[in-house]
Amino acid sequence: MNIKDLIPWRADRTAATPFQNDMNQLFGDFWAGKPFAAVEQSSFVPNVEISELNGQIKVSAELPGMTEKEIEITLSPDNQHLTLKGEKKSEAETKEEGFYHCERSYGFFRRTLPLPTEVKPAEVTATFENGVLNITLEKADETSGSKRIKITS
Repeated sequence: MNIKDLIPWRADRTAATPFQNDMNQLFGDFWAGKPFAAVEQSSFVPNVEISELNGQIKVSAELPGMTEKEIEITLSPDNQHLTLKGEKKSEAETKEEGFYHCERSYGFFRRTLPLPTEVKPAEVTATFENGVLNITLEKADETSGSKRIKITS
């Protein structure tokens, strides 16, 4: 590689570097009304902690302002990936004489976590309390199908 290849312009100003082409494409997409079209955008990414102790894997996720009805947990068919997905919609409306205020919000997230080992799908439990989701997975050597996990309060 030549040092001149790193310069974002050329002496003849007709040839652009790959970086410059990427930036032109990014700004072109933005002004065309389709920013980051290839990337799925989520409203937030929850903080997650994973620990492994005594034959169990424990996952803890911070999901403030959500309820267990707005959260979905799935275990992959190979029992080696845990997916957390959530969606929240809210609407607040105030009507008074000479005043009207309406506010809507929407948020979603999807996070797939690789597990350090296979787990027993029949022995996965999940609890949700005070905005914190706690999932306990038992380690296993066997494989089985996909399972949706029910959240209890």
